[in-house]
Amino acid sequence: MSAAELFDAIAGSPAGRKAGIDSIEVAAPELDDATWLGGWALLLARLVGEERVRVGVGSASYVVTVPDDAAPADWLATLPREADDTPPQSAWGEGGAAALVWQRAPGGLRATFDAARLDAATARR
Repeated sequence: MSAAELFDAIAGSPAGRKAGIDSIEVAAPELDDATWLGGWALLLARLVGEERVRVGVGSASYVVTVPDDAAPADWLATLPREADDTPPQSAWGEGGAAALVWQRAPGGLRATFDAARLDAATARR
């Protein structure tokens, strides 16, 4: 499955979503936690039109600030973030009750998600 197919499956129309937990695997290079955190925060911020998004890594939760005018490479080098106690709705590694959890899989990544909970309001939380 390509990255485009992955995002299409996760972000499909609400009418076409099925209830329950599903997972998708996609080929991807190895990513360290900081690169994943920054890349996912950047994507979420652009999708929902917010400068601050909450994401998790393991048991930690962070609010990441993604300025509209940020050059991705420069911004990733500094990755401005604050620790936060609110459970995130998307996470890397063990995501607890997150609606979308990314994990390493053989040769790539696995996204495990609750399709019924994926919407703009969830992404903003």
